Amino acid sequence: MTQRTLIRSALAPDAVRHTARRTHFSVPPALKDCHASLVPCRHAARRRRGSAPGPHRLLHRLHGRLRPSTQKTRAKDPNAGLRTGTQLTKLLAPASAFPAGYTVEGDNTADSGAKLLSTSARKTAKPDCVNLESTSWIQVTGYQNSSSFAQNDYVNAQKTEEIAQEIDEFPVAQAKDAMQQIEAVAARCATFTDTDAHARVKVAGKAVAGLGDEAYTMTLTSGKWQNGTTLIAARSGSSVVTVLSTAGTDDGAASAKKLTTTLLTALKK
Repeated sequence: MTQRTLIRSALAPDAVRHTARRTHFSVPPALKDCHASLVPCRHAARRRRGSAPGPHRLLHRLHGRLRPSTQKTRAKDPNAGLRTGTQLTKLLAPASAFPAGYTVEGDNTADSGAKLLSTSARKTAKPDCVNLESTSWIQVTGYQNSSSFAQNDYVNAQKTEEIAQEIDEFPVAQAKDAMQQIEAVAARCATFTDTDAHARVKVAGKAVAGLGDEAYTMTLTSGKWQNGTTLIAARSGSSVVTVLSTAGTDDGAASAKKLTTTLLTALKK
């Protein structure tokens, strides 16, 4: 995952943010698709993950026949049935799903490739609330690596509004826990200070019915911003969809919900 700081218009023209990106992995910028590397490169404008996950290792299978009384139970592959990053990329919403005039940010488009990855244990340190303002914001849960991911984002012509989408695949238990952690982060980050404009940001979160198996939304607002930000996370089985939007005059709420619905529909096909 790669993080990039989101684009937003502030009340003062000189306070508009730049679209500087932070990358979680040490991967050459030219690798927008990570198929050529063992290290998946997320974008965090978001969103990339801090440590590079190694290639997924197949579980060792015991060969040969053993008597029933001594036969060992084979460990179940936690990644069994999960989609790869290559497959997830095909499920991202197309350009036609975004408002007129929005174009994809090519250098913030990435996936984890054709192989599934080993997930890492969740970090339990206090979340960095400022990452809620970045793409690949799912990393605030403490999960730096998922089994696979795909992401991109679109911006308007003036580069003052942004809509970002990401799909992560986890073993089901981790997918459920990631959703619980998102709700916990909303409480722990109820207020924080924006590092760019030094604005006091308020976070309001709530569960949302009717989106996937479970969903949670957060709204970020500040008196120094023209428009707020809506974040939505929704789980469908082992898939966790995360969306960020600053579009429109409703803190990005309508466009975020529309995009989330589009992604969930694609995951069901």
